Amino acid sequence: MLSPNSLANFSMPKISHQQLQDVADLLMAAALSDGHFHDKERQTLLDELAVAFDFDAVPQDIAETCSTFDERKFTLSDSAASLRELTDETKRAILKLIARISVADGILDLRENVFLMAAASAIEADKSLLVQLVDERVATIRLPDSN
Repeated sequence: MLSPNSLANFSMPKISHQQLQDVADLLMAAALSDGHFHDKERQTLLDELAVAFDFDAVPQDIAETCSTFDERKFTLSDSAASLRELTDETKRAILKLIARISVADGILDLRENVFLMAAASAIEADKSLLVQLVDERVATIRLPDSN
């Protein structure tokens, strides 16, 4: 099992360029799901994609798409379609990417959790994968010190 911070030690299997585009779209939609988007989230998104897929840099067209992403044109079912055929481990890694992008701004928002669950359903991830991921997210939440 991957620890919450071990994605850097895990390289996903090769996926098609279309699947990479669809993962980037899912990540952009995840970052926007809380109603705001910061440059830090975009950079984290690009960094996480590069690490996960073992790129020196994300392909230019994918980076440009992330810069010009229009959430009004995004359809979860369309972006998830090409990802349904992936292995459970690859789907889990994609869901971990979504979770990491969701908290890149330092805020855990309920809307981001709703998006994560919807994405898991849309890519037809095994329910046990989502349960494991939620358990990992809950385990990493730190409550503020009460002084």
